[in-house]
Amino acid sequence: DTLSWSMRGANCTRFCQWYEYIHEHTVPVYIHRDIKSANILIDKNFHAKFGEAHNHPNPIEAISRLIDPKLEDNYPFDSVHKMVQLAQTCTEKDHEMRPTMKSVVVALMALSLSTEG
Repeated sequence: DTLSWSMRGANCTRFCQWYEYIHEHTVPVYIHRDIKSANILIDKNFHAKFGEAHNHPNPIEAISRLIDPKLEDNYPFDSVHKMVQLAQTCTEKDHEMRPTMKSVVVALMALSLSTEG
């Protein structure tokens, strides 16, 4: 089965909520330093348990290459573009330029709400 774009966005938001919790609410503070897709598990209901486009001469083509081909054209391009931009801010070399996890969660929740209807 293929996860829809909205289910993928919901999983991303849930994961970031978990990550924000361990970053800001655990004592002692826990920082997970090995975040990668292989470390995120998907359960039988497709719920999560646990980008390069900005320099490309054709950003639409670059973003399109980031999307799972199984989605075909069943995703909102603007939503993908905003998620890529958010991911880029999260990977800034200067950690002072990165958003807090709380900001990421808020941005993803807003993005999720804007693509639901």
